[in-house]
Amino acid sequence: MPASAGKSQVNLECRLGREAGLLAPCQTPPRLPRVKKVLVVFCHPALENSRINRAWVDRARALSGITVRDLYELYPDFDINIRAEQKALLEHDIIVLQHPLYWYSPPALMKQWFELTLEHGWAYGAGGDR
Repeated sequence: MPASAGKSQVNLECRLGREAGLLAPCQTPPRLPRVKKVLVVFCHPALENSRINRAWVDRARALSGITVRDLYELYPDFDINIRAEQKALLEHDIIVLQHPLYWYSPPALMKQWFELTLEHGWAYGAGGDR
């Protein structure tokens, strides 16, 4: 059994770094940053007509660590599950809002999502610290 058996992962990484000549004897290896979880809130009312957005969202769905919530797929009747959307926001570190602009505005469902999900007392105002 090797001498390093039973030691913590950090000690093992430090020993391997020193043996490889990458670390000085008293230097400890830097901690790798935690991988951030990305949430893409995607909203395109005519996705079948958009080659760019269709390719973009398909690629995003194929990547690990990225969650895509397609609002028109989830809520075709515009009946947004506010608590589920707020839960998804809280579970992720980075939020990407992907939608076309119509006369400098988002599609109707995205605008409704903003108004309902990012409600007073949750996202802003008294008690809105999320």
